[in-house]
Amino acid sequence: MGQRLVVRGYLYARDFPEVSRAIAAHAPEAMGMSYELADARVEDMRAEVWKLTRVTFTGAAILLREKAAYLGTSFRMTK
Repeated sequence: MGQRLVVRGYLYARDFPEVSRAIAAHAPEAMGMSYELADARVEDMRAEVWKLTRVTFTGAAILLREKAAYLGTSFRMTK
């Protein structure tokens, strides 16, 4: 299986111009992400690596990499 998770979405710069400018000024070097799951089912809780058999994706956050849940993430904006 692959080792990458790619998340795509839209940031409506017209609605959030200050957020768009801040991200563009710092990304991708300083920006990372976190994501949220709910209702996760784990195949074996004692396993070294958990295999999720069911999840509900509830959202994602773009933030400074040093504050992100996943320090190896990066973020970039394209037009």
